[in-house]
Amino acid sequence: MSVVEAIFGGTLALACIIAMVSDARSRVIPNLLSGLLLLVGLGFGFHEAGITGLGWHAAHAALALLIGMALFAVRWVGGGDGKFYAACAAWFPIKQGAALGAMIALCGLALVLVWLIWRRLSGKTTFSMRPDKSAQLPFGIAIGLGTIATYALRF
Repeated sequence: MSVVEAIFGGTLALACIIAMVSDARSRVIPNLLSGLLLLVGLGFGFHEAGITGLGWHAAHAALALLIGMALFAVRWVGGGDGKFYAACAAWFPIKQGAALGAMIALCGLALVLVWLIWRRLSGKTTFSMRPDKSAQLPFGIAIGLGTIATYALRF
């Protein structure tokens, strides 16, 4: 791994950590953070493979945004989660989309299990159609962890 790739990786990890903490605390991932993450991810694609790399990374981000919008439409994730997922996808060419999706899904499964156990131990076992924010799963944590793991495993 080159110094430039390490700097890109550090930037990705820091942005993901900020997003995860924000999502855990307030159930909000700032649009500015997702936007900057998207732009730097596309820059990373250009660094990796020139204009072709930029194209494949942009295609992955566009597809991820469509998937995020669909998941938001059926209320499986929040709007910020969908945008954050698209921004994270910009860091990988489209051929790595399945790997990123699988890693996020595994992290999501672990997050759901931990979250359900925590809610059970804290006595919060009831659910309603309009839960308060603390009852909402901060799925940005799974997206961030899955993204960091996918980036780390590609080298």
